This record gives sequence, C-alpha cells and structure tokens, in this order.
Amino acid sequence: MQIYISKAGQQYGPYTVEQLRVYVQQGNFTTADLACCDGQNWVTVAQVPGLMSGSQQPTPVPPSSELPTRHKKKRTRKRVVEPLSKQGRPPLGADLIEAGERQLYKANPAMFRNSPICFIISIILILASGLGLVILLFWWLNVKGMTFMVSNERVTLRKGILSKHTNEIFLNDIRNVQISQSFFQRIFGVATICISSAAQAGVEITCGGLRNPNKVKDIIDRHRRG
Repeated sequence: MQIYISKAGQQYGPYTVEQLRVYVQQGNFTTADLACCDGQNWVTVAQVPGLMSGSQQPTPVPPSSELPTRHKKKRTRKRVVEPLSKQGRPPLGADLIEAGERQLYKANPAMFRNSPICFIISIILILASGLGLVILLFWWLNVKGMTFMVSNERVTLRKGILSKHTNEIFLNDIRNVQISQSFFQRIFGVATICISSAAQAGVEITCGGLRNPNKVKDIIDRHRRG
C-alpha cells in the first residue's frame, strides 16, 4: 500500500505503513494530517488501515535527505545604485582645478541682474518680431560658456562652449582686485570684477555679472595674504 501525506499545503510520499508509523512516532507527521492510500479519498493519518495496530515493528528510518523539506526563499539584497555624483564622478567644473586644489568660488555671469534693461528689451522684441529670442539665445550661450572660478591657488576665467579660452592668475601673483558696479548692478547685487597681476600692466581677467562680488574679493585677499 502506498500512502501520500498532505501537510501544510505540501505533499510527501509515497510511504509504506511501516515508514509512516515511524514518522508519526518521531513527530514528522501527526495523526491529524491528511493521507491518501492507493489513490483513494483523503482521510486523516489516524484512519490509515494498520497504522495504529502496532503489530509490526517499525522499519529503519530512511535518511533525512529522503524526507521532502520546504525550502526557504533565499533573501536577496537589492543593490542600490548610487547617483553618479556619489560614485566618484568629478563635480561640475572639476577640470578647472588640479589635484590638491580646493574650489572656493565658482559662478557664471548673471543675465537679468547684470543688464535688466537689455533683458526687458529682448523680451519685448520676442513679442514684436521674434528677434529677441535670437538675442536671448546668443546671450544665454555666451553666459553659460563663461566660468569664473577661485581656488586656494589661483583665479581662472574660461570662455567658450565649442572653442575654449582660459586665462588664469595665481593668487600669489595678484596685484590688484577691482569691483565695478553700475546703478542696476548694485541694486541686484552683482558687479564686474577686474583682476591684474604684477607681471602685466593692465587688467588680465574681467568678468561682469558676478554675484556676491565682495565675497569674491575677500576670498582672494584672504588666501593671497596667507
């Protein structure tokens, strides 16, 4: 007689009566579990013919590997992909500094704050003929292609998008820092910064529309004196 056992939604077997008796004695199955004998209807283990008589000696228990076991699902830990900026990708503008330098200030010139009247005229021209859109686009490309950066070693001005022009002065060589503000620039908190070195008679770096101009001058003065 072949006996199949249903326990906790899992089916085991087939077993003989002797094998099933041993498993019940060892606690692998209980008399309340369901059993199917030779393809007949399911009954409880207690109702299996000859199981509870005890007239036969139990047969040796088969290796535990023969008993079906429920496999636990292996938990997999999802790998969290960090943004590129957290995986060691250089920050924006890192090509302007070298190893060992610290970026202290970096900005692009402002558009509206630097020249509000020209900005408003360009908006009016957009509504009138569309010419203002060309002016604003050219202006925006020019602004985005200009980067003013101060590190603990030098001041760098880079211009251009397709072609690049870079001008830099080491802090120890700076002779003079000038801040020039028009009426509207003073209202909106921007200025034109001019920097000259001891090696040249004139101004070497000029950049207009920079925010916090006094802060930029303080950074340069503090590090060139240190």
